[in-house]
Amino acid sequence: MADISLKVLGCSFPTPSYPYYHVKTLVEGFEEDLKIARIEGNGKWLRDYAVVNDGVTSPKQQINFYTDKAYLYIRYDWRNLSENTLDVVFASPDKPDVSYKASASFTAPNNGGYWNDDFKWYASLVVEENLGLERSNEPMAQVMAVYADRVKDPVKEVRVVEVDPVSGVHTEIPSQIYNVSRWEGFNDKDCQYTANFDVAFLANMKPYEKKVYLIFYGNDKAQKPEYKTDLYHSGEGLEQRIGNAYYEVKLQKESASIEDIILKRGVNCTFSHKLETNGAIQWNPDCYAPPTPWNHISDWDPPENTVFEYGPVFTMVKRWGSMPMYEDVKCSVTYMFYANNPTIILQSTIELTQDKDVIALRNGEIVLNREIVNEFAWKKLDGGIGTVLVDDVPRHPTMGKRVDKNTPWYAVFNREQGVGVGVVPIEAVNLRKDGGLERFDPFIYLQVGPWVYVARPLIYSFVSNNPQRVLHTYAGSVCYEKLAWLPFSFQDGDEMFDEIEKTNAALRAPLAFELFMDTDDRVPTQWVPPTLLAEFNEL
Repeated sequence: MADISLKVLGCSFPTPSYPYYHVKTLVEGFEEDLKIARIEGNGKWLRDYAVVNDGVTSPKQQINFYTDKAYLYIRYDWRNLSENTLDVVFASPDKPDVSYKASASFTAPNNGGYWNDDFKWYASLVVEENLGLERSNEPMAQVMAVYADRVKDPVKEVRVVEVDPVSGVHTEIPSQIYNVSRWEGFNDKDCQYTANFDVAFLANMKPYEKKVYLIFYGNDKAQKPEYKTDLYHSGEGLEQRIGNAYYEVKLQKESASIEDIILKRGVNCTFSHKLETNGAIQWNPDCYAPPTPWNHISDWDPPENTVFEYGPVFTMVKRWGSMPMYEDVKCSVTYMFYANNPTIILQSTIELTQDKDVIALRNGEIVLNREIVNEFAWKKLDGGIGTVLVDDVPRHPTMGKRVDKNTPWYAVFNREQGVGVGVVPIEAVNLRKDGGLERFDPFIYLQVGPWVYVARPLIYSFVSNNPQRVLHTYAGSVCYEKLAWLPFSFQDGDEMFDEIEKTNAALRAPLAFELFMDTDDRVPTQWVPPTLLAEFNEL
């Protein structure tokens, strides 16, 4: 009979390789392949572990007989200086009736243990920087769903803790909880009552670094934390001011569209428009289907629906409904403003519910007057950067300049004043939900009049050489756009577009992350097949 022994080699804080509090154990004395039948720590069932044979993690979580060194990394929520016992039952893969038990006792070290006993559970988020960039206050958003009896009020009970990957020092950081809901349909082997919520925070990462962020929850005595960041808001109704250390944005009182951007950063420069229609600097989506007048979402007065979400990590402004005078054109616009972050994120959608004949249907746009901006720059697809003076392009109604739909970024700026606004088109999706193919124009264009604007035309003949053409657009056509605005400043000698380049790179390759949760005792030990419309053997 095998004389199996278990030796605890050490306790560790969560690491990227093993993103939970854990103990490393050495298994010795085995004379055959072994499976793990059960692990208990201080009498509690421990279901999460990794088997490592000679430095290689076993995908089958099995100890191989030919292994020289076999280790178990066991999720174990140890406390500083605590006395602990560990019991492991091993089973033979080929002998169902044969099992072996090994035990060990250990005293935990005086640092690196469980962060706070008031919070009963935690999930681990392993974040990885894989582009070689320094990431500063990059927004993170994690969807969470836990068994409902684990948390009563996520807004009060959730904390995010950053774990230093070298020292193991734990630091609570500002977080924001939103999208809270509960599912209480039924409890059985297939489904359990579930609390849903999302967690937002800001990550700071060195190039190629991996780090663990712990999401603690399950403390019904906790009070809502009062985190202080540089993000603020003021005003009443739709007319609000939202800002941080980098900028302040003024929203229009009629539509909540962005009216002004005040660039701080030592220059105190205001970007505005105020020359045409409602004077906003963000008009689109828009539609022009004569004889109905040209309308934009910035013409909402007020929007059919508006939601403000305030917090220490982000402020969100979301509006949606039919475009003014166009009941069959459904639109939504979302603004995201983050703490300690210079970018503004804009998302917009258009959906046609009926066939429509239009001269203009457009999405993402920025429009500024020419008191400040006098030059346009864009990143070429070959990697170069093009620039052109606004005065050197054709004037409205002729199209000023056309660039490729996949242009990585563009900017309107003033070289002498050292200020500008960069725009990164992060995503653009056009589709048609029903029969046939979509009909969309594949470019972005600059237009120059008393103002300067850049927009993405979807269906557009207005500034062509045959502007009276009316173009047919089909019901079920959907357009989505996600932009980042970056108000920026620069001085003589600076590489003026470096910040836009770095922002563009980061937005196109966001931090990678993976969530790890403990296995609850209610999870069946055997796989439970789903309820299918027809029988199907999935194993």
